[in-house]
Amino acid sequence: MYDDAPGVATLTVRALDVEDATGARALLLPAWDGEHPHVEAMLSRLDRAASQESAESLALVAVIGPTVVGLAIFGMVAGSLGTTAVHGVYVAEEIRRRGA
Repeated sequence: MYDDAPGVATLTVRALDVEDATGARALLLPAWDGEHPHVEAMLSRLDRAASQESAESLALVAVIGPTVVGLAIFGMVAGSLGTTAVHGVYVAEEIRRRGA
């Protein structure tokens, strides 16, 4: 993205940290309608990723300013050599399909 383009915000992608957890949850829950049978497992993965305790639970966030607008939850598969699973990718509805 171009910082000097009018009306274009800077998008930053970085590792999820504990300060991002609330914004990440707010992005994830509407996607699962809060009632999906796997929502608790996904929230648990998100919490483990925020604590950064294990390579089995990792996450990246995309932020514009202080707002989390994207989330990818992934991690190494236990007992494997170099295998990673992607658990979920979420993008805020208001920025989808913008081709940035």
